[in-house]
Formats: sequence, structure tokens, C-alpha cells
Amino acid sequence: MSEQKTILPAEKQKADFVRDLFARIANSYDLMNDLITFGLHRLWKRESCRLLQLQKKDKVLDLATGTGDLAFCLEEISKKNQLELEITAVDFSKEMLAVAERKKREKNSQVNFLQADILSLGLPAGAFNKVIISYGLRNLKNYQAGLAEIWRVSAPKSRLVILDLSYPSSFFESLTKFYRFKLLPLVGKLLVRDREAYDYLVNSIYLYLNQVQLKELLEKNNWQEVKYKNLLGGLCVIHSAEKQAA
Repeated sequence: MSEQKTILPAEKQKADFVRDLFARIANSYDLMNDLITFGLHRLWKRESCRLLQLQKKDKVLDLATGTGDLAFCLEEISKKNQLELEITAVDFSKEMLAVAERKKREKNSQVNFLQADILSLGLPAGAFNKVIISYGLRNLKNYQAGLAEIWRVSAPKSRLVILDLSYPSSFFESLTKFYRFKLLPLVGKLLVRDREAYDYLVNSIYLYLNQVQLKELLEKNNWQEVKYKNLLGGLCVIHSAEKQAA
């Protein structure tokens, strides 16, 4: 990885830092996602939904839903395939959820949006048989505690999918280094007037686990059949895992 350029928040300050960051960029978040990934984030989210292996009447939990893109993708899949999914989408940023609720009204959606912290969801144990989190685990101040809470709300025989940034191969890192560490923060500064936010989003990889480390942490937390799929040479990665019957 390139040499670290940004001072990243300490663990104790991370939750407040991330909450404030997303409050500032909520209204521009969707546009920036499309611009900085050239729309690829939508394909990656669809692939993550596919790896959930959705079945009829699944109870699905979408964590770190942000402005709800992945939740609406799940709902679209549900309608297209007559799956009758029950979708609950959670985020701890009220500003991001305000955008999601506005989109929900426009789409006449039935997704249930809730404001909650992944470390303490306040949801019933074993309530969901499919759980997905996109670009959210990396922002938690404690990955172990987050995975423990996800385990708690997951039913036996459930499935978990995690989509996030990761550590690309040296070839892809060389190709994308200028774009990620120079151009993205500049775009954030010019379009959103918030270079710090996009400095963090790029550099937060320094606080995160690589592909193998996350696989091992999932296995340590009792998840089985843990696999991962690299996207764009590991620039992003999708982990999938299963919770066996009790």
C-alpha cells in the first residue's frame, strides 16, 4: 500500500468521526459513489446480493445501508423473482437514513429502515436468515464486537455477505494509486467541499483487515464455509459465510 497520508481517528474517536463524516456528505453520497466508481459499485452490490443465495420469504438484514441502494436492490430482486423478502435496513447516520426514506417514498418501497448502531442493534436474537453489509464493517471501531452482534441476530443456517474495500494486488495498486490517493480527495474537495471525508474513505483501508485476516476473523467467530471473491484485483472484496444449525 502507498504510504499513509492522513491522520486516521483513534478507536475511541472513530464512531463519532464516522458519524460526523457521513452527516456532512449524505446528500452528495449517491452522486459521488457513481462518479468515483464509474457506476461499478452497483454491479458489486448486485453480485453481493447474488452471493446471499436468496430464497422465498427470507428475512434479510442490510447493515450500514447508508442511502438504501443495496436495500432497494434486494427489493427489486424480490419483486422480479417473487421472493417476498422481508427487508430491514439499518444505519447509524440519521442524515443518510433521511435520504433513504426520501427515496423510499419516491419508489413506494416497503423496506423497513431503522437507525441503530451495528455494535448494539437492539433487534431480536436469531431474527434474520440473510445478513449483508456493504462498505460498513471497515468503519466500525471494533470488528470483533460487530461480528458478534451480527452472529447474535442471525438465525441458524443463515448466510452472511460482506462487501468492502480491501488490499489490491501490486499491479492494481499501481494502476489505481494516483486515482485513489490524489484524484478522489480532490474530487471530494471540488464537488462536495469536503476533502477530509474522501481522504478518510480512501485511507481507512489502513485500519482494516486484508482478505485473509477477515476470513480468519470470521472463522474465529464461528462462521463456516468462509470464502472471498476479489473484485478488480482486490480493490474490493466480497466475503461470504454461513452459520450452521445450532
